[in-house]
Amino acid sequence: MRKAALIAGIAIVLAGCGNDTGSSESSDAASNNATASSATTAASNTTVEPGREKNDGADQVPECGTTTRKPNTEKPPAQHIPMELCDAAVLEDGKGGELEFTVEAIKTDLPCTAKDAESAPKNGHIVTAFVSAKTSPQFDATILPTGLNGPPSGAGWSILNAEGATEPDISSNASERCFPIDWPSLTPDKTYRFRVTFDVPGDSGALVFVPTTLPSAQLQSPSWQWNF
Repeated sequence: MRKAALIAGIAIVLAGCGNDTGSSESSDAASNNATASSATTAASNTTVEPGREKNDGADQVPECGTTTRKPNTEKPPAQHIPMELCDAAVLEDGKGGELEFTVEAIKTDLPCTAKDAESAPKNGHIVTAFVSAKTSPQFDATILPTGLNGPPSGAGWSILNAEGATEPDISSNASERCFPIDWPSLTPDKTYRFRVTFDVPGDSGALVFVPTTLPSAQLQSPSWQWNF
C-alpha cells in the first residue's frame, strides 16, 4: 500500500493494504477457547471513537492493516495526489503532531439503515466512503476546524463527476440520513472508523479531500483524490 504525507510544506510518502485423543483434546479445546476469549477482549478494548450505536451491517468492509512509509520526492502529475483505496494520507500540523486517514472503501447505493432514512436520493445515487483515521498524541486538532466531517458541516470533501467537474450539490436529506452520523470530533491520540455519504447524479467519479486548515497554521496543504 502507499502513503502520502504532508510535512509542514509538502512531502509525499507512499506505503506499501496424527490426531490426539482424551485429555489432550480437552486441553487443546481449553487453549483454543482461551485464545478466542483473549482475541475478543483485545478487539473490544480498541479505542474507536465515536462508538457505534449498533452494528448495522453497512460498515462491514475490510480493514487495510498497517503501512510502511517510503519517501517519494516526485511531484504528483495531477491537481490532487492520486490515491488508491487503503493508501494513507498524512497531514502534519507543523508542531510534531499528525493526522493519518485512509479511505478503505467507496460503495454506491448501499441500503440505508438509519431509522429516519429517506426513501430515495435527490440526485440519483448515494455514494458512501468508509474512512479510518488516527491522531498522534501531539496532534493539534484546532488547525482543522471542520475535521473530517462530511457535508454539509464539513468543507473538505467533494465529488468529481466522470468528466472531472466538481459536483455542485452533494448533500441532501437522503445522504445525511442514510446512516447514523458517526463523524469523529478529532482529539489527540485517538483511532476512528466512520462514513462520509454523498448524494450525486452519477455512480462513478472521484472522491476528493482538501484540508480546510486555519490560516494561522500556515500549511501548504495538498489534496487527495480517490477514483471510484
